[in-house]
Amino acid sequence: MINDAAKAIDAFTRRYDGMFGRFKVDADPEPGFATASSPDRDNTSIVQFSFPEDLVTEFENHKTFIESKRIRLEPMGVLEKFEYSGGFTESLGGILNFDLMGKKGGFLYYTAHVGGMLLFIQAYHTAGGGQIPYEEAEQIVNAVREALD
Repeated sequence: MINDAAKAIDAFTRRYDGMFGRFKVDADPEPGFATASSPDRDNTSIVQFSFPEDLVTEFENHKTFIESKRIRLEPMGVLEKFEYSGGFTESLGGILNFDLMGKKGGFLYYTAHVGGMLLFIQAYHTAGGGQIPYEEAEQIVNAVREALD
């Protein structure tokens, strides 16, 4: 398993090709922390790899953030649980698909950890291009997991 966030994020950007667009590595990736982003009009999808000193606390913080979205986004719809381990030790995810006045889209939030590495995905498909199928959420998680091998 790769234990370098910069190498992992680079491998992810080369592997993933899906509805969230082409991700580009953000400036100054480091071995302990790296992100990639993909714009979607008003929103930007983010994939983040990190090797935090306190993995448990950081993982709990990501879980709390995802749970806060369940409440905050409730007027748009229900943030459904996305239960897909993807080979990670522990994970939590949610998908909210919406149809607002004929404009369909969705949000995906996912966090997981394995071998000291913490993953966070915040992906948007909001430009009216359709809702996020469960299989697409699996595809981005699989691309992340494969980037670590």
